[in-house]
Amino acid sequence: PYVLSHLADSILLELQTLSKQTVGFSRRFADQIYTLIQDDPSKNYSLDELCKVLLTSKRTLLRNVKEETGLSVHQFFLNAKIQLARTKISMQPRLSLRLLAEELGFCDEFHLSKVFKAFTGVSPQSYRKNYSETRQIPPRKQ
Repeated sequence: PYVLSHLADSILLELQTLSKQTVGFSRRFADQIYTLIQDDPSKNYSLDELCKVLLTSKRTLLRNVKEETGLSVHQFFLNAKIQLARTKISMQPRLSLRLLAEELGFCDEFHLSKVFKAFTGVSPQSYRKNYSETRQIPPRKQ
């Protein structure tokens, strides 16, 4: 439990660091979205559902998340899920990609692999191999 909590805090810190492209804005929406993902990583929220849960309009949500993170709501949502995937692969190297995709709400392991590579620059299999050989999390794609 402590290790998972520490990793979750580390991921949140990394996301916050990445999102500080625009200074002076509240992290309110991005933080709330990240919490929703942590609470139920298999759920894929529509924009309408996010607005209803966060009690805001589409325009406000889209604008604020972009200002807070530099990413669209969809990109931020996927990025947060990929960060969770990186953590799970690191913590459970034998976890199948099919099961991981299911846990994170991807339609299948091929979709997970495609999105994972787009965000990290490496496939989940390469990431797993590199991590198991070095026991260090590879740097994020710039």
